Amino acid sequence: MQAIIPCAGTGTRLHPYTLERPKCLVEICNKPILDYQIEAIRSCDIHDITVVVGYMRDMMIDYCIQHNIQYIINDQFSHTNSLYSFMLCRPHIHDDILLLNGDLVINNIALAQLINYPQSTAVLVDNQCHIDPSEMNISITDGLVTDFSKTIPVHLAHARSMQVVKFSHNDIQLVMQRGQSIIDSDPHSKTFPPHAYDIVFKHSKMYPVYHKHGYCYEIDNPIDLRYTEDNLCP
Repeated sequence: MQAIIPCAGTGTRLHPYTLERPKCLVEICNKPILDYQIEAIRSCDIHDITVVVGYMRDMMIDYCIQHNIQYIINDQFSHTNSLYSFMLCRPHIHDDILLLNGDLVINNIALAQLINYPQSTAVLVDNQCHIDPSEMNISITDGLVTDFSKTIPVHLAHARSMQVVKFSHNDIQLVMQRGQSIIDSDPHSKTFPPHAYDIVFKHSKMYPVYHKHGYCYEIDNPIDLRYTEDNLCP
């Protein structure tokens, strides 16, 4: 399995912390956000890791070199979004894929729930949280994910995505084909990878994996940062 982490964005919602460093290098408990992910991924015996860099790329490239991580440069980061970053990885995909947002503070216990799930295409979800219409939410029908977006009406959302998804090699090829068609129609599309998941719902299956163990925090803004520090820092 390969891990892909898009980290090219400017992280404006996390100002002022992202004025001096990329979002994924903002520190939680004196450790960069990306450190948590890399440690969790490697603890789950995944060592093929690719990070997509853009904003403050020299700092990111230095980090990747120091941590023996492959990197891909998104030089269009200022007017694209994570789908574009993800699509840049297409020529390098040769296995099943683990896709993580670059702003996650996660440990190996939480990540292992998804990786060890028997189905090859699945997403880690939280069905115990308050459904916020501004978040990436999930609809589930008969045990399968049937919608995955920020536009699902609250009454149709059953869980929130924890922004960690795994795909079989066959399914990631479907996603990449769909993603390419989205990019072709709008090269500067400001959309996210889940926009391309509808093809999986139509031609394959995506399963929800309910988060029960370990921790996984998404750091969107200073409130998220303080909340995570309150829960993790000694």
